Amino acid sequence: MLTDSGVGALRIGSTVADIRSRCLVLSEDPAAPGPEGQTEHRLVVVTGPTNTTAAIVDGRVWRVYVASQLFRTSDSLGVGTTVGQLRGPDARLARGEGTFVLRTDHCGLSFQLGAGVPPTAQTLDAVPDSVRVERVLVIRCPATPQP
Repeated sequence: MLTDSGVGALRIGSTVADIRSRCLVLSEDPAAPGPEGQTEHRLVVVTGPTNTTAAIVDGRVWRVYVASQLFRTSDSLGVGTTVGQLRGPDARLARGEGTFVLRTDHCGLSFQLGAGVPPTAQTLDAVPDSVRVERVLVIRCPATPQP
């Protein structure tokens, strides 16, 4: 299950020691290339039949990168979901480390879009329904308590 605070035992706010005690950590890189040209401390963790990457800040999981279609929200959103499926009154387009769809009903998740987003798109209305989510960033909803 993909939630606004993580996937499986890999949860935002968990310590590296806690993750190591509950999950198989395949690799750790304290200086992995990160978004926007900066480095970040990363763990690659076995999550079910696939691997998931977590960014670590101050010894805790700060962000989780979900690239597998295996993980879905309770309403079936995740990697592979189309923009048409993400649309709704609370959905909006955001640009930063990529192009994302944000929804208030999933405030801890950022749905990163793949190819097909027009470079001039400023709103979700300008993005074709067929564009798919290529990655989900889990950042934790501020209203969700940390572990």
